[in-house]
Amino acid sequence: MVTSKDYQDVARLGERIVKSLRSSLRDRGDHDLLTRWICHEVTESMAAVNKAKNARAHNQAVRAATDLILLLWEHRSDWPEGWPPKAVQTRLARLERRTSRWDPEPEPSGSVWFDAIRQLDLIEHNEYRLVLQVGLLEDGVEDVRALLDELPAKPYGEEDPEDIQTLKRQVALHDEAREWATNEGAETNAEVRALVEGEFRKLARDRRVLIQSLVKSPEPENA
Repeated sequence: MVTSKDYQDVARLGERIVKSLRSSLRDRGDHDLLTRWICHEVTESMAAVNKAKNARAHNQAVRAATDLILLLWEHRSDWPEGWPPKAVQTRLARLERRTSRWDPEPEPSGSVWFDAIRQLDLIEHNEYRLVLQVGLLEDGVEDVRALLDELPAKPYGEEDPEDIQTLKRQVALHDEAREWATNEGAETNAEVRALVEGEFRKLARDRRVLIQSLVKSPEPENA
């Protein structure tokens, strides 16, 4: 049974699907009959909910519209211009790089050089994270946040698709950076950049210290 709240979420998703597909038609300037038919069917299925004259007809219309919209959402990568919308494609690309660390800790290799790889990787990760977060702060994520707010709730225990997880990570990284900047008293972009410059200097120092320790480390006995 689809509740009224569930259907409201699905209907908003349906409106976004239609908007995205119609935008695709305008941008390409063609007459894709299949895309036009899909837009028509989604619009008609939602209109049928409002036109229902009794509870039974209403419930049937809600179920039909919900099934159609969720089916289209599941196949969003097959839309004329795929998914996500152009407005967030670049944002997704920014997060494609690996942002997790090796886990668990690797066993000591017996080589100070190989054992330092994790430390070097962590420094690089922190540099990348700083760059990404400042970019998110300056660009803003309200368009992404609005998109996520319009998605219907997923069934209990079901994981979000990978693209949605990526967008959620993007918003979380932005909010984390905003909280950090606020706590440090950095409100303007210039103040945030000055704050980040200090962090980069610390990471550069860590990198220099690590390299110096490696170069000055004792040579292996069998060298």
